[in-house]
Amino acid sequence: MFESFDRLYGYPDSFPICQCQKCTHIFLAGEFSEAMLTDLYSNYYPRGILNPDDYQEYTEHKGFLSWLDGEYSQAYLYVPPNVRVLDIGCGFCESLIYHKKRGCEVYGVDADENIKVIAERHKLNFHVGLFESKNYEKDFFDYITLDQSLEHVVSPLDTLKDIEKILKPGGKAIISVPNAFGLGRTFFGKLWFFWGTPFHLQFFNKKSMQIIAERANLKLKSVKYITKGNWLLGELAFLLVHKPRGIRSDYVQIKGKVSREVQERLSVKIYQLVEKLRLAAWIMKAADCLHFGDNIVFILEKPA
Repeated sequence: MFESFDRLYGYPDSFPICQCQKCTHIFLAGEFSEAMLTDLYSNYYPRGILNPDDYQEYTEHKGFLSWLDGEYSQAYLYVPPNVRVLDIGCGFCESLIYHKKRGCEVYGVDADENIKVIAERHKLNFHVGLFESKNYEKDFFDYITLDQSLEHVVSPLDTLKDIEKILKPGGKAIISVPNAFGLGRTFFGKLWFFWGTPFHLQFFNKKSMQIIAERANLKLKSVKYITKGNWLLGELAFLLVHKPRGIRSDYVQIKGKVSREVQERLSVKIYQLVEKLRLAAWIMKAADCLHFGDNIVFILEKPA
């Protein structure tokens, strides 16, 4: 389709983005070893600047504003209390602590060594590295979540096969991924924020997920188009500050907050007005209703 490079964190190489002509799945072509991925996330991804003292726990919200803001675009919110759950690519560990407080037996895995500080502080069952089923018992988990994670894996088919091995019969895998067939990619093209090169390797649609789920002996139970209300505003801000290849951008978006520098370029008052009125959220919610939003939630089940 086109050549893409890291416009955020300054990774120097470029990669071709390709599309399958049969199932229309989009993917980043290249060789991605475990050593390369560990280096990529530990040295280029922004979590290394996270101060554990600034960590804030997730607070669940309900009601109309929660719906408008796309609260349930997050996979881990579909997990009930008092179950055994694994979060693959658990990021800042909000999901693990959220589940732990709800009586769940919690496990997490992430390739970023920077997260180990938070996991140790909160005494979480956490593994640094890539997800492998051999690290867990067969038929062990009630739920497995991948929140903006499956797009990061080299072989999603192998990942789903490994998930099938350690899910209990009747257990569910909840997967949220960016939608490269939605409003953002259509409007921004090559400058779409969620190309995320070289961190995002896979871009699923309903057809490609159906195929890969069946090959992994999982059943696709549900497809939901739910996007966070602030994503569109963040994508617009990204257009103003993205950098040439090999140069780290001023754009910083951690936990959904656009940096002050970006707000100033947008004009703080205009930014705050758009955010307060949730104009971007209304646009994205309309796109979600048309199955054209920037995020998809897939619910897979292991047959009983």
